[in-house]
Amino acid sequence: MAAGGGRLEAYEKTSADLSYPSLVRFSGHVELKGVRPRTVEAYTMMLRLLARWAGSDPADLTEEQVREFFLHLIRDRQYASQSIRQARVALTVFYTDMLGRTDWKVM
Repeated sequence: MAAGGGRLEAYEKTSADLSYPSLVRFSGHVELKGVRPRTVEAYTMMLRLLARWAGSDPADLTEEQVREFFLHLIRDRQYASQSIRQARVALTVFYTDMLGRTDWKVM
């Protein structure tokens, strides 16, 4: 969640226009892990926000680009620490669990 009352920008919640294959696969991957529907939504939203920020499929990003995204959330978007932790978990599940990038340290 973003700073300023904890509300996400409307485009962050409804950015269904980003349909990269990895985003579709991630949603199913998280659902199969037995995660609650609201958590699936939050994780998927964070991945869509990353895709929108990068302008490309998150699966194609480098570790350094993901690090820059976190700096963007902290510096520019002023996300609260709890929101940063949730983003880290979501992207850890995406990069290390789903994509198998075990050598990555997300953030």
